[in-house]
Amino acid sequence: ITVASEVMAILCLATDLKDLEKRLGDIIVAYRRDKSAVYARDLKADGAMAVLLKDAMQPNLVQTLENNPAFVHGGPFANIAHGCNSVVATTTALKLADYVVTEA
Repeated sequence: ITVASEVMAILCLATDLKDLEKRLGDIIVAYRRDKSAVYARDLKADGAMAVLLKDAMQPNLVQTLENNPAFVHGGPFANIAHGCNSVVATTTALKLADYVVTEA
């Protein structure tokens, strides 16, 4: 769950696909014998991870039992990420409504 936690946090904090790929590339995956970091971008894994998460960058629009619209996006669970929904969901909602309530 540790790896999933970091990727979920990155997904929720990314503002667009380019930002997502950059953040994924910044993940430290190992250390060399000289104790320097090996990043996901060094393994050319950042692009592949971004492609896998491309569709996940789009927030889901759902309807509550009271017929209100709601964006559900990311993993807003403090045990696996930073504890609130995605930046994309919040910024999208702010463009569509006068006020936004978010879980945190």
